[in-house]
Amino acid sequence: ISTDYVKLLKVNASYLRLYRNAVILLAGNSSEPGKEGYNKKLGLERAENVKVVLMRLGVNANQISVISNGKDELQYHHPDK
Repeated sequence: ISTDYVKLLKVNASYLRLYRNAVILLAGNSSEPGKEGYNKKLGLERAENVKVVLMRLGVNANQISVISNGKDELQYHHPDK
């Protein structure tokens, strides 16, 4: 996770620590190449990695749910695809 994103996670973690009843859903994504099973696993790993960072920043694990979008809901489409 890049430094820029860690800064954003720190802001989100401070909110979640302050509001212990708040919950968050982390949706992991992947890219277009690869088989669906691999992409679902990759998306889940990415979401889980963010969850670990938030927990290290003091967020309760019960406040965080994770899912994988795989490549179903791409945030970026490669122009050659």
